[in-house]
Amino acid sequence: MRRLVLILLAGLLLLGACGLGSEPVPGAAPEPDPETLEGKLLVATTAGPSTGNRYFTGQGDNDLEPIVVELEQVARWVVGAPTNDGTLWVVALDDGTLTGFLVQDHAAESVALNLSGLVQGAPPVLLVSENGYLVMAAPAGTGAPLSNPLPFADGGLSFVTTDGAVVVSSATGNRRFDVDPLLDGRLTVSDSDELAVLSMPTDRYNHGVVGDEFEASQLDVVSLGVQEVIWSVGFPQLVIEGVSPLWADLDGDGVQEVVVTLSDDVSGARLAVLGPDGVVAESEPIGLGGRWRHQIAVAPFGPNGEVELVDIRTPHITGVAEFFTLAGDQLEMAASFSGVTTHSIGSRNLDQGLAADFNGDGQVELVASNAARDVLVGVQRTGDGAEVVYEVALPARIASNFAGVTDGDRFSFAVGVFDGTLLIWP
Repeated sequence: MRRLVLILLAGLLLLGACGLGSEPVPGAAPEPDPETLEGKLLVATTAGPSTGNRYFTGQGDNDLEPIVVELEQVARWVVGAPTNDGTLWVVALDDGTLTGFLVQDHAAESVALNLSGLVQGAPPVLLVSENGYLVMAAPAGTGAPLSNPLPFADGGLSFVTTDGAVVVSSATGNRRFDVDPLLDGRLTVSDSDELAVLSMPTDRYNHGVVGDEFEASQLDVVSLGVQEVIWSVGFPQLVIEGVSPLWADLDGDGVQEVVVTLSDDVSGARLAVLGPDGVVAESEPIGLGGRWRHQIAVAPFGPNGEVELVDIRTPHITGVAEFFTLAGDQLEMAASFSGVTTHSIGSRNLDQGLAADFNGDGQVELVASNAARDVLVGVQRTGDGAEVVYEVALPARIASNFAGVTDGDRFSFAVGVFDGTLLIWP
C-alpha cells in the first residue's frame, strides 16, 4: 500500500511545530493537492470514531480463531481502519515505537509507517483515504503529547498545546482558543462539526484514578464552522472525571449531546448529559466519594434496539455494567450486570470497552473483560435484564485498548495482551 502524503496536514503540523501566537494565528494552511487527497478522509482514534462514542456497526464472527501477531514489546495502544487493501492496524509499543500490520484473508503482513514512534504513552491517530494512510502524533514542540491530535474529514486539524490552548487549523487559517484544556484530555467532534474540549483542570477531587490528580471542571464546545466557542458548561463544585467527552444522540432528535461523568467527594460519580443550556439529564450518584463510573458507549443495546447508555460502575472494585435510558431529565437504569471491568486503576487508557455485535448474532453487546482482565466478556441486554453471551479466554492479561474497525457490514476487533502478542479477530 502506498503511504498517504497529506500536504495539508503536513503543513498544519509544521505550523504547530514552529509555535503559535495569540488568536487568530497568523498564516494560512497550504491548499491540498487534489491528486494526493483522493476521496473522503476516515479518522480513527483509540476509542474508534472521532465522536468518542465507542460504538461500532457491522457484525463480527466469534467462531473465528484470532490471528496471533508476535510483537517485540507489549502493545499499549492499537488503532485500526479499513483500507482498499485490507484492514490496517497500527500498534504503539511500550516505549512508543510504532509498528503496522495489514490484515487480508486471515493473514497479517507487516507494513511501513510514516512515523517510527510516539512519546511514550501517547495515543496514535490514524487517517486513511482512498490512496493511503497516515499515522499522526501531537505536533512536535507545541502539541500536548498525551492528548490526541484530531484531524477532520475535510482535512483540517485540532490539537491541545502544551501551554494551555486548543488550536484549530483549516484551509482558511489557524485559530487558537485559550480555554485551559486538560493536557491529557481527548478532543472529540460531533457529527455537526462541534469540537468538545475538557477544560479548567482542578485538583480539588482527590481520587486520581484516570492518570493524575487533575480533572476538568468545565466543558467547552467550539464550532468548527464559525471558529468560535459557542457554549460552555462549568462545574464549580464537581469535576468531570475522565479524559474524553462522548457525543451521541440520546433523545433521537437528530442532534448529538455530550455525555460525561461528574464526580465529587461526597456523592461520588453520576452520568450527565450536557447541552448548550447545561445539564440536560443525569443519573443518580453512587452516593459515596471515591467511587467512579466509566462511561463507555451509546448504542442500540435494548432487546428491541432501544438506544441506551452503558457504563461500568466502580470498575476497580466490583465492576457493574449499567444500561441507562433517557427519560425526561433523568437517566434511568434499565438493567445491570456484575463482574466485568473496563479500566485499570491509574491508567489513562479509558478505551478497554466498546459496543459492537462481536459474535454476529444480530444484537449489539457490551464487550468488556472479567475482573482478572484475561477473558473477553460479551454482555447483552435481554427482555428482563442483561446476560453474558460469550466469554473468550486470552493468553494473558489485557495490555492495550480495545480496537474496533467497521468495514461495510463487517466488524473486526484487536487487543494487545501482556505476553507480547496482538490478537486480531478479522
